[in-house]
Amino acid sequence: MMETLDQIKADAVEVFHFDRECRPQDRAHAYLGKYRVRRGYNDTAMQVAVTDMIERAYEAGRAEVADANLVQNLRRQLTSIEATVGDAIDLLDESVGGVPIVLSTGQCCFRD
Repeated sequence: MMETLDQIKADAVEVFHFDRECRPQDRAHAYLGKYRVRRGYNDTAMQVAVTDMIERAYEAGRAEVADANLVQNLRRQLTSIEATVGDAIDLLDESVGGVPIVLSTGQCCFRD
């Protein structure tokens, strides 16, 4: 399942919101455990949580752009197919002199 930017924003709010009862460092540690993120020897939990959120947001944005490009390419292809089919129907209409009608049996006949 693809992550959304809204999910990542919710994680940021969860870790960095103001709370007198729980320190942000503790929430960052919980975040690292939830997503099984490892940190280096000198890394702080907050630093690694922020870096992980940035990387997740980047990947989510890339996936959204890729999906948008895919949809745009499919629209172009469908438009091209529609134009080709429309040209073929026009040529068929001109050569036969009628409008093609497809019957429920799957047969095609022409109407003047």
